[in-house]
Amino acid sequence: MWFAGFRFVVIGALVAGCAGCAGSQARSALEASQTISRSSSSSMISGVWDGLVQETLTEGLGAGDTRVEKQEWHLEQSGPSISGFYLAASTFTSGDGRPYVCSRQASFSALVRFEVKGQIQ
Repeated sequence: MWFAGFRFVVIGALVAGCAGCAGSQARSALEASQTISRSSSSSMISGVWDGLVQETLTEGLGAGDTRVEKQEWHLEQSGPSISGFYLAASTFTSGDGRPYVCSRQASFSALVRFEVKGQIQ
């Protein structure tokens, strides 16, 4: 998923399911912006883009735990304007079998949705 030359402003995160878990910090709202360079202004990016990240945490209370994050970008382009939303579904699995506080299980999942608005630069 590579978008070049767009400025995205991500607002309005909704976090579900991760408040109270060891090693996590719940946020009710997140604002971020990212600038990515673009080589051609004729490309359209409308559509659904997805990705997968898997890692083993190396620091903090969750050291040794595994995090799997599935990402989906749902974007629409109209001229230079881009809008849509971004979903990130994360699953954490305990590396030593200990239960998390929030789920009382050795794993828990969280879903975050961001609204996306941007302009081609």
